[in-house]
Amino acid sequence: MARHAHRFNSWGGKHHPWDQDDRISALLLERLGVDRVESHMILESGAITVDGEGTLITTEQCLLNRNRNSGLSRAGIEAELKARLGVTKVIWLPYGGLEDRETDGHVDGVAAFTAPGKVLIQLPDDPGHPDYARMRANKSVLEASTDAAGRPFELIELPQSAFVEVAGDLVEVGYLNFYVANGAVVVPVAGVEADEKALAVIGAAFPGRTVVGVKTPVIAYGGGGVHCITQQIPAAGEALRAAPTTSSRPRSDRRPVHRPHRCRDHPGSRTKLILTKISVRKSLYMSRRQTLQTAILATVGGALSACGTPVTRAGTTTAAAQKDPAAKAAEWRMPDETHPHDLTFMSWPTELIWESDTAGVRRDIAGIARAIADFEPVVLLANPKDVKSAQRACGSGVEVVPIPVDDLWMRDIGPTFVLGQKGIAGVDFNFNGWGDKQEHSRDKDVAREILTMERVSRIQAPIVAEGGSIEVDGAGTLMATESSLINDNRNPGKTRKDIERALKETVGATTVIWVKGVKGKDITDYHIDALARFSEPGVVVISTPPEDAPRDVWTAAYDQARKVLSTAVDARGKRLELVELPEPGDIGRRGEGFLASYVNYYVVNGGVVLPRFGDRKADKDAAVIVRDLYPKREIVQVPVDTLGEGGGGIHCSTQQMPKRS
Repeated sequence: MARHAHRFNSWGGKHHPWDQDDRISALLLERLGVDRVESHMILESGAITVDGEGTLITTEQCLLNRNRNSGLSRAGIEAELKARLGVTKVIWLPYGGLEDRETDGHVDGVAAFTAPGKVLIQLPDDPGHPDYARMRANKSVLEASTDAAGRPFELIELPQSAFVEVAGDLVEVGYLNFYVANGAVVVPVAGVEADEKALAVIGAAFPGRTVVGVKTPVIAYGGGGVHCITQQIPAAGEALRAAPTTSSRPRSDRRPVHRPHRCRDHPGSRTKLILTKISVRKSLYMSRRQTLQTAILATVGGALSACGTPVTRAGTTTAAAQKDPAAKAAEWRMPDETHPHDLTFMSWPTELIWESDTAGVRRDIAGIARAIADFEPVVLLANPKDVKSAQRACGSGVEVVPIPVDDLWMRDIGPTFVLGQKGIAGVDFNFNGWGDKQEHSRDKDVAREILTMERVSRIQAPIVAEGGSIEVDGAGTLMATESSLINDNRNPGKTRKDIERALKETVGATTVIWVKGVKGKDITDYHIDALARFSEPGVVVISTPPEDAPRDVWTAAYDQARKVLSTAVDARGKRLELVELPEPGDIGRRGEGFLASYVNYYVVNGGVVLPRFGDRKADKDAAVIVRDLYPKREIVQVPVDTLGEGGGGIHCSTQQMPKRS
C-alpha cells in the first residue's frame, strides 16, 4: 500500500504559517511505515470524491483556483489526478458551497459517491437558499455525464441543510459532509427537526450500515463537518472493486502503477482523526477562531482557556453609538489597498441602467474580472437571471453569486472593510444613489448582503458616503472631496466637523485632508479616487490634465487640489510627495462624462490593473509611472471604453476584502 503526499498550502495561503501542516502527510506516513508517493500538485482530500472504479468528481471553484496550482492548466490538473490516483475520468462540477470560502468550494460539501454510479448531491429545496441555483447547475452537469464505465449517474438528492445559531451567528450544518466508517455512516446534525429527513436519505443510500448523527454546530461554525476532520486508512488486504490499471510505461520508469483511489465506503482498517484541522483549517477568520474556541470552552469545560481573547459576536454596530471617537478609531482601521486581499467583489451591469450600452460595459467588466482573477479570487454579484451569462463572460476563475443589484459600482455600493484586534468588520455607508441621482433600491442593500454572506460584523456609519469618496494611506491619513461628502444630497445639516468625526470613528483616520472637488457636474460629485490616490504613506499620485486642456471646473479643481496637497502633512506630520500621472489626450470621440483618469487603477495581490484608453503614448507612459510606484507588482492594462462613458473606471467597479491581520 502506498499513500500520496500532495502539497498543502493552507487553502491558497489563507492562514500563515502552514509549514507544519504541510509536513503532516509525510510525518504520518513515516510513522505508519507506509510508502510515500510525492506529488508536486497542491490538493486537499476534501476537494475530490471517487467511486473506486476510476471516476473522480471535483469542483472548478476549488481546483481551478490560481491560489493553489497557478502553473497548471485544467488539463494538467486532470492528468496529475489520473496519474497519481488511478482514475480514468474526471468530472468537473462548477460550484462548491457559496459559504465555503475557506476551501474555495470543496466537493465534499456538495457531492459524494455512495457506490459506483450513485452520487448523493446537496440540492436545497428553498429558492431563497444561496446555493439553490448553484447546486442545480451541478446537478445538470452530472445528469449530462457518465462515469468511467460509461454508466449514467443515479442521483440521490439531499434536502436543504439545517441552520442553527452559534455564538450569535446563523450557521449552516451540511449533512453531506458525513464520514463512512466500517459498518456505519457518521453524519453531522444540528439537533433540529430536519435532521431526521437527512438521516433517512443517507441511511437509504448506505443499506446495511448504521447511521449515526453527531451534533456538530461548532465545527460547522468553523466551516466544516465530520468528513473534514477525518482521514481513513483503507484495509490493505481488501480487494478493490476494479482490477489494477495497466500502464504503457517502460519498466525503467520507477513511478508505480496505481490502483483506483477508494470510494468513501471502501473498508478501512483505521481512521485518523486529525483534530488540528478544527483550529487551523476550520477557523475561517480570527474573530471566528476565537468564537469557536469560546464555544468549545462551553462544551468541554475550559480546556482551551489560554487560546485567545474573547470577541464581540458578529452583528451590527452603530459607529455613532461609540462614546469615545478616539477609542473607536483605535479599534478599527481601514488598510491601504496594497494590504493583501482575501478577494475582490464586483457587480454585473444591468440593462435597466445601461440600456443600449449593456453589451459593451459587460465586456469591460468581464475583462477586468478576468484580469483580477489572475491574481486573487473574484466574487461577482449578479441578478439571478443574469448569473449564467455573467459566468460565461467571466469564466470559471470568477465566482458569480445571485444577489440583486442595480448597477456595477461596487466601490460605492459595497462595504468598506476595516481591520482591528477583533478581526474584520465592514462599514455600511448608507448608499443613497449619490444623492438620489440614480435608481438604487437594490444597491442600497448590497453592503448588508455581502456582510451577511461573509459573516462579517456590520458597522453602520452615521453619515452617507461611498467607498470612492475616501482614500486612505493605511497609516491614519484620509483624503476626500468636500463636494461629495459635505453635500446636502447626502448629509443635510452636517458640518465638515461632523463628517470628519464620523470618518475618524468608522475607518480609523486621525488626519483628514480635504480638497474642494466639483459639485453637480458628474454623478459622484467628483470622487477623490478619480483625482488623487495614495501609492504608499506620504506619496500621492494625482491625475494631471494635459497642458492644453481647456480652463473649466475640472482644471480649476485640479489646481486647487494640487495647491492643498503640496502643503498638506499626513498623520505622521510629514509633507506629501506628489507624483503626476498625466491624463490621456488622444482618445477619439468620447462622451462629456467620460472618465479619462489613470489614477482610477486598482491594486491587487502582486499586481496593478490599469485602464487603457487607446492613446498609445499616454497608455505607455502611465504604465511606466505606475510600475515605478509599485516596482514589485505586475502592471496589467485593460480597455474601459464603455465603462468610462458611465463616469467611472476600474477602481470604481471593485472593492477589496483585506486579509485579516
